[in-house]
Amino acid sequence: KAIELDPQNAYLYVSRGSLKYAISDFTGAKADYDKAIELNSTVSEWYHKRGYIRDRYLNDINGALVDYNKAIELSPTESKYFFYRARLKRHKFKQFEEAKKDYLKAIELNPDNFAYYQEAADSEFLNGNYEIALDFYNKAIAIAPNNADLYIYRGRLKYKYLNDTKGGMDDYNKAIEINPEDPSYYSKRGSLKGHYLNDYEGSLEDFNKAIEINPEEPSYYSRKARLLYYKLNDLSGALEALDQAIKYDPTNPEYYLRRSGIKRFYLNDSQGALEDIENAVKLRNNDADLYGIIGDIKFTDLKDYQGAYEAYNEAIRLNPDVAEWHNKRGFISFRHLKYLSVALADYNRAIELDPQESLYYLNRANLKFYVLNDETDVF
Repeated sequence: KAIELDPQNAYLYVSRGSLKYAISDFTGAKADYDKAIELNSTVSEWYHKRGYIRDRYLNDINGALVDYNKAIELSPTESKYFFYRARLKRHKFKQFEEAKKDYLKAIELNPDNFAYYQEAADSEFLNGNYEIALDFYNKAIAIAPNNADLYIYRGRLKYKYLNDTKGGMDDYNKAIEINPEDPSYYSKRGSLKGHYLNDYEGSLEDFNKAIEINPEEPSYYSRKARLLYYKLNDLSGALEALDQAIKYDPTNPEYYLRRSGIKRFYLNDSQGALEDIENAVKLRNNDADLYGIIGDIKFTDLKDYQGAYEAYNEAIRLNPDVAEWHNKRGFISFRHLKYLSVALADYNRAIELDPQESLYYLNRANLKFYVLNDETDVF
């Protein structure tokens, strides 16, 4: 109504645009900012907000850059304009050096904003400039010493990329001291303890704490299962943890794959293992390796030769360059299904792919000698 009464008032369009933004009508919000800028092209903040909408919600990164540039042209001492342009250049245009210049300019204009240092650190980290990233994290923490996330970021950098395991642990400990209710911190510290310090009991304690705080996060159970399986030799515990991971995320094929391995190789539950792999295939049906595993289970464990043959067919269709699958399909075709021409073609292909594997020549020789009555090249 106000716009009807005063259609030349740019501020009314800005107000309405802000309301539209609040209810996620981003196209409508941009249209109102368009009108406001048409009426008054001197307000830098309006360009900045329109640029942000274009950047984050409308996937118009070129338009966003034009708006950010205009905001800086109108207000060249406003640090946040450089900061948001830096983020656009870094995340969307992948112009890391140009982004770095904008981060440094934002810091120059406002050296007390920890987020500027953090973003600059993240950018340097992704470019492999770890010492520079560390310096930025240090400065961010000096400004915001009670920001637990900053210690997590710096800790990861220290132990994984700067060979400073103690420094990484100290930072993770500090993050947990500041915020002891974030389960992800315990999970991260548990991984550090397990992978880098060989403190497996401490690692397990941290994973259990993460699960205690958030018992519905599947990744915590997954990490716990890996620790129990590989380091603590607790197969039943690992299986139970994977059961929970699948309960809370039944769409992750890796969980089924790992549980299948435990069932098959340690519990002698080939049928249960097969069911898990088949569930994994439903989620990732273009994975040749999964069909190869199904073939192995049906061939070796269940003696379901026709089923194994069909599984290897699919594995080879998806990836025809695995010699062992041709060899196994050839063996099944020869010994169990009497598909002799298929067997010969598969043995030939296996040898072509891996001419140094003597078993393939032996299998082909057996086929020629016993079935084809062709003793050529047998001896």
